[in-house]
Amino acid sequence: MSYFSIFDTSSTPVKDRKRRYFFLLVNAIVLSWVVWSIVNFRNYAALPQDEVLKEVLVDMLESVIEVTVLVSLSILYCKIIFRIFWGNERTLSKLFSQVIILTLLNALTSLAIGWLYRVIYPTDEGIMLRIFISDFTVVSILSTTYFVSFLMSRHRDEKEARLLAEKKAAEEKLTAAQAKLDKLALQTNNHFIFNSFSTLGGMIKTQPDDAEKFLQGLSAMYRYLVRNADRHLIPLKDEIQFTENYAKLVHYRYDGVRIKIDDALRKTDALVTPVSIQQLVENAVKHNRHGDEEQLLVEVFRIEDYIVVRNNILELSGKEAGSTGSGLKNLADRIRLIAGKDIIADNDGATFTVRVPLIYEEDLNDESMDY
Repeated sequence: MSYFSIFDTSSTPVKDRKRRYFFLLVNAIVLSWVVWSIVNFRNYAALPQDEVLKEVLVDMLESVIEVTVLVSLSILYCKIIFRIFWGNERTLSKLFSQVIILTLLNALTSLAIGWLYRVIYPTDEGIMLRIFISDFTVVSILSTTYFVSFLMSRHRDEKEARLLAEKKAAEEKLTAAQAKLDKLALQTNNHFIFNSFSTLGGMIKTQPDDAEKFLQGLSAMYRYLVRNADRHLIPLKDEIQFTENYAKLVHYRYDGVRIKIDDALRKTDALVTPVSIQQLVENAVKHNRHGDEEQLLVEVFRIEDYIVVRNNILELSGKEAGSTGSGLKNLADRIRLIAGKDIIADNDGATFTVRVPLIYEEDLNDESMDY
């Protein structure tokens, strides 16, 4: 049972506070009687035996009234101190200051009660000191304990509320990130599908036999896109297989394009975003010349913790030239959102190279990210 909940009106039902107040009051009365018996032992011993019981009963009745007033005032002091100081910056020194203020108020109250007893019993010269020692000891032990406990409880509640708010903000951020990832992935997939159907349309007219094989390969790739539509990360070996299927489609459509993929990549235990490697290979094919006299070489291999896609530069001319770079930016945004890593692009005039960071589970920004 928590003493501090007695005056914590913000979090404890009234019925529960009353019950705990009664429990505290009983403890205070018992503790007060124990302390008073020790402090007043000599006076009891000096009385005739037939008067001891009467004196004890009178003292017990007075103790109930006295402690009830004392505890109620002490709780009131705690409320006032809390309302004044809680909104300010909370440090150990300020906490210590609040305890000192509470102690002084309790001391003044105990002194006032002792003075009242001195007036009621003028012949007992030591009663004021005995009452002060008894009351101050009891109220100091109890009030300081539940006051400090209450402050610590409030601090814990605020910390939990802050952590809850941070968790909620993180969840909202994650939801927004996933929504953005879904949008980026949809843009990438649509880009690939539209280009592929455009290519298929041209092949049906000029290469009907190859168009059928192209359609079969395209169907397999479309199944890959559907299977991974809700995933933000996939094993590298799956993406490599997807890219190899794309390379076969390129063979049917274009001359002068060679796509070389390192077989060792299939054994790499890492993750990548879907359609990432394929997208870079497709960009190389789309934004460079290739034909019987000029060969475009696109290489896919690994250097340290990067998958490298490199091609020789054969710049297009006329209306075909130029690139917005939106595809590369799209890929960079997806990887940065998921793992906080950046791709590296380099153009030295002869070759264009993109390094895509490999992603491992420990790189992920949030364990709840669905991949």
